[in-house]
Amino acid sequence: MIGTLRTVMARLTEGIARRRAARRHARLLAVIEGQILPRLVIATGSQVANGHHGADLDPTPENVVELARLLIEHDPSVASEYLQVLRTQGASIESLWMQLVAPTARHLNQLASSGRIDARRIAQAQQSLHTLLDELETRHSRERPVSSQPAGEFSHGA
Repeated sequence: MIGTLRTVMARLTEGIARRRAARRHARLLAVIEGQILPRLVIATGSQVANGHHGADLDPTPENVVELARLLIEHDPSVASEYLQVLRTQGASIESLWMQLVAPTARHLNQLASSGRIDARRIAQAQQSLHTLLDELETRHSRERPVSSQPAGEFSHGA
């Protein structure tokens, strides 16, 4: 009897944790897609970074699955290296934001909802994805040309 109660309680607790993780992930995804990504795209415009000219390499669904796997199975540095490989192959930061990071967040949410992967691992992967997003933003701000004059100010010749 006590063993059965423990089993039932463990299943209930696991289900609650999974639903909480799915809700947290859904909120994170909504913020990324609704606020962060649009602001980053507006801020970046259509600038070419790192000397990539011509057609942008678009991340594929396979890239999304691979990034999610890397986030779940490894520390964020491995996923970061994967993004760098995609950048060297011609993917712009904008395409990584819109066509890789956001779909990966949705994919992680689907994995959390399915219950196939432990909710704690999904939560850690989501946190790692957030870290990667911050890293992409930092890289982008370093790559953008910075004017020596603040906006609206003019240089007066001496």
